[in-house]
Amino acid sequence: MSFEICALASGSRGNAVLIRTKGGNLLIDAGLSAGELNRRMALSGLPRPDAVLFTHTHIDHIRGARALAEKGLPLRVFEGDLPFFRELGCPEDCLSPFGEAPFLLGGLEIRPVPVPHDTPACHGFVISDGRERAAYFTDLGRVTEEVRSAVTGCRTLFLESNHDPELLKNGPYPYPLKRRILSERGHLSNREAALLCRYAAEHGTREIMLGHLSAENNLPELCFCTCEAALREAGLDEGRDFTLSVACQDRAVEMSCLSPAL
Repeated sequence: MSFEICALASGSRGNAVLIRTKGGNLLIDAGLSAGELNRRMALSGLPRPDAVLFTHTHIDHIRGARALAEKGLPLRVFEGDLPFFRELGCPEDCLSPFGEAPFLLGGLEIRPVPVPHDTPACHGFVISDGRERAAYFTDLGRVTEEVRSAVTGCRTLFLESNHDPELLKNGPYPYPLKRRILSERGHLSNREAALLCRYAAEHGTREIMLGHLSAENNLPELCFCTCEAALREAGLDEGRDFTLSVACQDRAVEMSCLSPAL
């Protein structure tokens, strides 16, 4: 397997996922404090990332950005978000913009994929080391055709599985927030995520990690079982055709993987 993925944190209170390859180490989002990110990487024996790539500007994705930049870590941010990161106080010489076109970061090719979310801009990414591809998608209200096309042929998929609609509807959130989460610029439900995982697995994906679970409107076992059932409905067997894991808010979780020979 070319990509090793460790979710340092994933959920409504902070998101950060480290992708390790032979060509370098890439952190996607920095939604915890820099101190907590460093602590979790040290506990897991993980290397310092070479750069941080940001999906969007919500606080649960950028909390540690300024402190990491002040320590000299390069930040790759969407060109339209540059003013936000400048106002955040990130040193100018650590900021590097990307647009909608693919770009190189270390030994990796990164293809940004715009997704519908309630920010001016939000992106998922397809990451290639020249041999294999990994897809990373969180914070999207619906699965677009561009997203479906992007995951096709990716061996590895990290995907949001944010909420169970019934838990959300009957939960403590105020109605406007519930409506926002359920909207096409909100977050994916377990079932929506499961259907995309099934599609991906039918088109080459072998390692799947689900993330960005809501602490109030989801359960890890519910998220896992919904996705597993969808994969089994397609005639796929865990351990033979795919591996499935769920990221955690409070501790680092490494993705399990199949042998590349399978």
